[in-house]
Amino acid sequence: MDPIVGVDLSVHNWRRGVPFGMLGRLHGMGVRFLFARASIGTEVDPAFDANRHRGTFRSWVPGGYHYLVDGIPGDRQAATFVGEIQRTGGIEGLVTSLDVEDDNTPPIRNHVSMHQVEAFVRAFKDAHPKHRLGLYANRSTWNRLGNPDFEDVGFDFVWNALWPRGVNTPADLPGKPPLSFGGAGRAPLWQWGSLEVRSFTGGNILHLDGDAWYGTLDELRALGTQIATPIQDRPAYRDAFNATLALALDAIGGVTPASGGPAVVAGSKDALEAAIQAVQDEKLGRKG
Repeated sequence: MDPIVGVDLSVHNWRRGVPFGMLGRLHGMGVRFLFARASIGTEVDPAFDANRHRGTFRSWVPGGYHYLVDGIPGDRQAATFVGEIQRTGGIEGLVTSLDVEDDNTPPIRNHVSMHQVEAFVRAFKDAHPKHRLGLYANRSTWNRLGNPDFEDVGFDFVWNALWPRGVNTPADLPGKPPLSFGGAGRAPLWQWGSLEVRSFTGGNILHLDGDAWYGTLDELRALGTQIATPIQDRPAYRDAFNATLALALDAIGGVTPASGGPAVVAGSKDALEAAIQAVQDEKLGRKG
């Protein structure tokens, strides 16, 4: 089954939301879901209402996400997110996610804490205890926060942010999603890169964040409904995950560095050190 293509938008794309005329173009490119930013910090995204309902107009799967900002308590940010979702039609049928990402691009600096993440999740679940909440993040940000088990924190699914080299169009998407983080395996929801579409004025090429869902539309819509499946035995999953990583570290530690000239020896030792560090970074942490 080919992945289903989607986009995620904010006021930075169109101030008044995606134009109706653009919906047809995107639909013709295979777009079938639209996740829009609902809020950032304690401010609402002015394009969210239009983006949410125009995607629904095309029968696309709708989604709303919040961009977590450092320096503001997580529960206050959750209140903004929950309030905007309620104001624009309620939560039922909406795929909801929390955007957790470092930003080092001047003049923006954003490095949230795990305390903020946990406070947001608690406040969201207090308001909607049965509704799924996804985690949008990239590997480096989540590793900085200790690579905690995403379910242990309170998330129900992962939206993997990864823009790999070599993927330029939806036609180039691989047959299965890349490995994710936080014990999510190959998370079926993946932000893969830039979806290019021509604008109506001047023929300029617009670059929209492109996403892919590896599953059926019904399965994607189910992320916007109440949780019906029993909670997995995550402690056992986490213990097995970390135990297997320990075995891998033992195996790497048993590798004899290559012999030869100084460059050969140095390259071999550095490769082993890099492999050990990479495996160690994958260890799943615990909440708190």
